Amino acid sequence: MARRYLMDSNAVSDILRGRNDVTTHMRDVVNAGHEVTICSIVYYEIERGLKASGSCKKLQAFYNLYESLSHLYLDRQDLESIKI
Repeated sequence: MARRYLMDSNAVSDILRGRNDVTTHMRDVVNAGHEVTICSIVYYEIERGLKASGSCKKLQAFYNLYESLSHLYLDRQDLESIKI
């Protein structure tokens, strides 16, 4: 049964920093038939940080990574429905 994995900002940052263990694990998950997603909040965190640091190469690498993943969009209603 296929699983759905949601990447957090730490995992994305590790991939962009070239951590091969994280990249290999993600590739293994995808090759096993599982889905890897990124949510809109993580997208914003990473994009904002890379733009603030002026890292154009990493920003482009992030955009390329983002396009290879499934996207999970969260809006205000989604966030308000979360029970804490």
